[in-house]
Amino acid sequence: MADERWVICNKTGDFAAICQQFGVEEATARLLVNRGMQTPEQIQEFLYPTPESFVKPEFLPDAEVFCRYAEEGLRLHKKFRIFGDYDVDGVCGTYLFMTGLSALGADVEYRIPDRRKDGYGISERMVQEAIADDVEVVLTVDNGISAIKQTQMAKDAGIVVLISDHHEPGEVLPAADAVCDPKRTDSVYPGEICGAVVAAKLMELLYRRLNAGSFFTKHLDVLALATVCDVMQLNGENRSIVKLGLCRMQEKKTAGLACLTEICGLDASALTAYHLGFVLGPCINAVGRLEHAKIGVELLLAGSVEEAEEYARALFAYNDVRKQKTNEIVEHARNRLQKTPHPPAQVLTFYLPECDESLAGIVAGKVREACYRPIVVLTDSETPGLLKGSARSVEGFSIFHVLQQCADLLETFGGHEQAAGLSLYKEKLEAFCERLSEVGQVPKQLQQRKRRIDLLLPFSYLNRKLLLETAMLEPFGNGNAAPLYARRSCELCRISLVGRNRSFLKLYFREGTRTYEAMYFGDAEKFLEELKSIYEEEVVRGLWQRRASIFMHLLYAARLSRFRGEERVELEVKGYQLLPPCEKSSEGGNST
Repeated sequence: MADERWVICNKTGDFAAICQQFGVEEATARLLVNRGMQTPEQIQEFLYPTPESFVKPEFLPDAEVFCRYAEEGLRLHKKFRIFGDYDVDGVCGTYLFMTGLSALGADVEYRIPDRRKDGYGISERMVQEAIADDVEVVLTVDNGISAIKQTQMAKDAGIVVLISDHHEPGEVLPAADAVCDPKRTDSVYPGEICGAVVAAKLMELLYRRLNAGSFFTKHLDVLALATVCDVMQLNGENRSIVKLGLCRMQEKKTAGLACLTEICGLDASALTAYHLGFVLGPCINAVGRLEHAKIGVELLLAGSVEEAEEYARALFAYNDVRKQKTNEIVEHARNRLQKTPHPPAQVLTFYLPECDESLAGIVAGKVREACYRPIVVLTDSETPGLLKGSARSVEGFSIFHVLQQCADLLETFGGHEQAAGLSLYKEKLEAFCERLSEVGQVPKQLQQRKRRIDLLLPFSYLNRKLLLETAMLEPFGNGNAAPLYARRSCELCRISLVGRNRSFLKLYFREGTRTYEAMYFGDAEKFLEELKSIYEEEVVRGLWQRRASIFMHLLYAARLSRFRGEERVELEVKGYQLLPPCEKSSEGGNST
């Protein structure tokens, strides 16, 4: 893993005071400081979040205006229609508006755009349909801030348009009756939130005005799912939403989520942010890619366990198909990359006609992770000759800026530093690739994956108290990474293959008189090839047979688990550097 750059966090703080005030280990105090927690107030809120930390809905721009129009629509029995989105955030936000307004007696229905027919957000077709159906109030969720033309079409037809979004606005706001977006330039809302949270805040304010009770806290499970899946920073309010939302998921209040959790083989009492982002969320996203996202909305709206189970099984099946298709295309792209090596500074473009346009982003992300360089994946669209695709970048390199320099060759593009979408006609593909090779050179310092290490920590420091305290730092995710530890020159004394297909490595490390086991879920074959390239055959054979040892630098994660009623420390290898025999170090454990 020499293609990685390891960086140790060096943040300073009054560790002794934190240990004394909160009764935690010094390692835990250092982990808190590494995450920006310095003051007692910050640490208290971080470790013990409460609903009191939620930002008031009134801080959202046009929140009061939104509620006035919604109240009027309810009073006059107007016909409402929600325009949602096909990702998890949009599905959750659509559900929240639907369930919130329905409970208040509204005549309300929803539409989710078709990914292929409508593209992202409100299409002109959707507006025309609303006009034909005599819709009187349109509400958007997780979209609308860039729907200038579509908003004007609706307004010209006499429709009240209430926009709720969380994306960056352009220079001109749509001419809606209310534009509730925390990223408006005149917004005083602190921090970033997902579209579903914006929707729930507006419903909370509406419920208060109508003396209808609370809304926001009753839907923390759905809000946690949306927040994690939209990759919001897990600090401040977002962290409180997710941590409290995971607790609510244990109560199984939302039948659809409870059924999906069970069908995915998860234990509701042990859910983490990882399960939301990488198990449950992909099931909802998959149906929006392969079929239609309304199935995800119907899952959440399901009024009975039987109905919820039917939708949950469908989502699970769609995700299986999505995974299979994605893996096949990713493997094809990797094979092409191996046959035609490219300079590490180059942005890579793959034209994959066999890839469904809805999977281009996932494929680009997986190929990017495999080779750690910016990737553009293009495929055929329903419009003859028009290619559509997605781009994914590496840390510190703005793919959006690169696409801006190719704007004259593109039909459309949009996104941000790390991810973007684009379209261009096929006859311009060659010129686009040439332009990318000119303007898309990745600086040398960004060509290596950066791994941020929390602490140099010997295995012997991993006591039960520390690991229980570490668990309090969850939920882990964007902006709050799981603790990553390093161990210099640790002694590897045994290796074995485990798992159903013997595809995972178990590594055994000796420290003092104890032996510690660690799992490695990475590329076992590559590890073994690297081992054979450095050490003599006798040494490698001895590692399988417990009669040899070597030294290596190690990155690892640690957690406390329970198996058959017994607690045990679990170690997972996250990175390694094998040390040749001549570089064996006598250095022992490195303390915090």
